[in-house]
Amino acid sequence: MGLADTSESLQRALLPVATLRLVAHAPQHGYALIAALRAAGFTKAQGGTLYPLLRAMEEDGLVASRWEVPATGPARKVFEATSRGLARSAADEDTIEESLRTVRRLGAPGGSTT
Repeated sequence: MGLADTSESLQRALLPVATLRLVAHAPQHGYALIAALRAAGFTKAQGGTLYPLLRAMEEDGLVASRWEVPATGPARKVFEATSRGLARSAADEDTIEESLRTVRRLGAPGGSTT
């Protein structure tokens, strides 16, 4: 079972974390981000969802954007993580890992059920 098989609400909750991780790894333009997210199982990733998210991340100082003009084709906006975005990406990963440990303990011998 992969991400594509999870609930839409879980995909929606993880989309900002996944997007920030992608731009923390390497600067990317929106179309490349959508393609990478879909390949990873984010089946609902599309421009109408991603671009407002990137705009909000930019307003929060997590990503910066610049226009790139390739030798051929139209100009495109490239997004990259700022130092604040890199720190947030690392913190989000830690939070998710801790959350998974907590969920796995539920119902386990000696684990909490409340």
